[in-house]
Amino acid sequence: WGECFSTDTFGAIERAMGGVEAVRALWKDGAPTPDAAAAPERDAVAVEVGDKYAVTYGEVEEAYNYLVEMMSYYGMAAPTAEADIESYQNEALAMLVETRKLLYFADELGVGALSEQEEADVQALVDADMEYYMEGFRATAEDEGAEDVDARAYELFDEELAAYEMHMDHIEYAEYLYEMYAEQQVIENLEAHIRITAAIDADDV
Repeated sequence: WGECFSTDTFGAIERAMGGVEAVRALWKDGAPTPDAAAAPERDAVAVEVGDKYAVTYGEVEEAYNYLVEMMSYYGMAAPTAEADIESYQNEALAMLVETRKLLYFADELGVGALSEQEEADVQALVDADMEYYMEGFRATAEDEGAEDVDARAYELFDEELAAYEMHMDHIEYAEYLYEMYAEQQVIENLEAHIRITAAIDADDV
């Protein structure tokens, strides 16, 4: 994400989206790849996970774009062959499905809701990220001689999001960050719950 977006955020997205390897075992050869471009609406459902969670075509498109951007960020060429593009589309979908599965399991085990303190901690992470980005955009706005630095900084923020085909403005991006960090916290709570439960079961043997 250019000079204003840090590798820390990329890493947080990766953690929130979950591991690819864990879901690949469930991915059957020859399974169709959802085509985001062919979907009538970005919010059309591509895959349902349980009765509460779903993955939309828009999310698949954004996850694929994220993977391609990560490749570019680390000096790798974007996929051009049809087979490679399909492979990365499947990988993007697999990551999203894995995250939804973990959230579903968290709900089933009663650890899917954040505490007030956890919500506050998540919001603090979002605020810190947004301020980090805005510092860079404000600096650019000042260099441009903008009369209203903050207003121009938000315009630059939105332009950056559009350049990376994120289909959202800075307000929606803050909401996206909140959801990302909240999902990450729920998954961490799920992992902690499983570890504790496993320890109790082991003691009972």
